[in-house]
Amino acid sequence: MSVFATLDWPRVLTPAGVGAIRSVIERSRFRALFDVMLYSGMRYADLRQVLDEPDRFDEERGTITILTGGKKQRTVVLGDRGREAGMTVPIQHQRTPLAGKPCSPGFCRRR
Repeated sequence: MSVFATLDWPRVLTPAGVGAIRSVIERSRFRALFDVMLYSGMRYADLRQVLDEPDRFDEERGTITILTGGKKQRTVVLGDRGREAGMTVPIQHQRTPLAGKPCSPGFCRRR
């Protein structure tokens, strides 16, 4: 049984499909990240910007400002479910490379 609705295109996750995906995500942090992307429509690259620069998230307005290239930017407006999910994501984090391995370009930024 597929987790997607029986449409040819675009493929749409069913509520059962979302539940199936969430049930195999063991860590609550990853489940929260999945929820933020699901309910906001953001891609992982967009979410990385928020994790790297937490001030992009305006908690009062429920918006996230994403740079799309050059000086262009777009604003993602979070609904109630997106706000709930966004509140559970620990924004402050520290990315560390694996011991003895250098960071790959685009993965770790040296400050």
